[in-house]
Amino acid sequence: MCDAFNVGKAKAAIITISDQAETNRSVISLRRLYPDLKIFARAKDANHQRRLQNTLDVAAMVPILPEDNILLTLPFGGAVLKSLGAPAEEVREYPKFVFKVHQIRCICPFKGPFPNNGS
Repeated sequence: MCDAFNVGKAKAAIITISDQAETNRSVISLRRLYPDLKIFARAKDANHQRRLQNTLDVAAMVPILPEDNILLTLPFGGAVLKSLGAPAEEVREYPKFVFKVHQIRCICPFKGPFPNNGS
């Protein structure tokens, strides 16, 4: 499956699975196939975070807010951008961008194309 998604050409892989065992399987498989790939992973707790970082050389983070909270994406997304070499200004502006997108989704919750405005 990794070949189908061109993982070998990726700058990084991001694993956000909430199940610890599934995260471990994914990270171990990626590390074996792509030993130099940057891997970012969601850790279940501080112990899991330490094991991922120390054993598999993964940038691991533990979410501390409810899973449906938009704030979970901010430190994770900022860390990914920074690690991939994004300009510091882009990393600083990332939270504003996320909030703007979230506000638009809250204002326009429908799916599909925008309705005809009558013009």
